[in-house]
Amino acid sequence: QKAELLLAEAEEFLTNRIKEDPRNYRNYYILSLIHSLMKINPQEALKLARKSVELLGHPDSYYALGLSFLINNEIEKAMQSLRKALQINPNHIFSLYELAKIFKETLKRPTDAEVYYKKLLNINPNFRFLQ
Repeated sequence: QKAELLLAEAEEFLTNRIKEDPRNYRNYYILSLIHSLMKINPQEALKLARKSVELLGHPDSYYALGLSFLINNEIEKAMQSLRKALQINPNHIFSLYELAKIFKETLKRPTDAEVYYKKLLNINPNFRFLQ
């Protein structure tokens, strides 16, 4: 219940920030991540991530878009968005991690997943999600 309250407060805060500064891609990106990671509202996550990409094609925006496609079961579009994040920043570790997970868990292609895991570990050997 405490987590739900914190989540509601974060949503309200970010929604207000978007109203105050509708050109700041970060607010859309973060709110999209909340929706995606908490699996609250997949369509809203997608809408917010698209707006973030539209405002600034930052790797974080494409990462958020990839996650939102993922929770909407659009795997190919998710992979395209995550790869776009990596085109902009080849060291975007969260995109590397999500692509590795997609290859390993969703597509059952561990050899392809290993490529992304190795690159991620070369960048950050202490990546907390792999421990």
